[in-house]
Amino acid sequence: MKQNRFLQWVVFEWPAKVISLLTAVLLFFFVQMIMVDQRSFMVPLHVETQEAFYVSSTYPDMVNVTITGGEDDIFMIYPDDLYVVLDASQVVTEGLITIPLTLRTGDIVKSMNDVQIELDPAEVRIQLTNKE
Repeated sequence: MKQNRFLQWVVFEWPAKVISLLTAVLLFFFVQMIMVDQRSFMVPLHVETQEAFYVSSTYPDMVNVTITGGEDDIFMIYPDDLYVVLDASQVVTEGLITIPLTLRTGDIVKSMNDVQIELDPAEVRIQLTNKE
């Protein structure tokens, strides 16, 4: 008899219950999307090359870093916690190359899971020339 009552309760007015559940789920995700914030600032670009080469072309001195996440998290990150590197130390031939930028972060950034960091530009094209 108890099973019958539970089944009746579940089946009774089921369209309204399904619509209410879907509305609650959509509202939850909408609030989560609103809570996401963004912060941008400029960070210096550091270039690393082998001693046999130097960069003979122009490249940006600063990189725009955009941090996306919860407001409490993103405002705990300072520009000093981020280190953007153009790492050409593994390149062994001179010429025009495109290298993706690498982001090195401090401990506080590594401990945050829900933070996304984007670099603009994400890669840089440089001319490497032999010093000799």
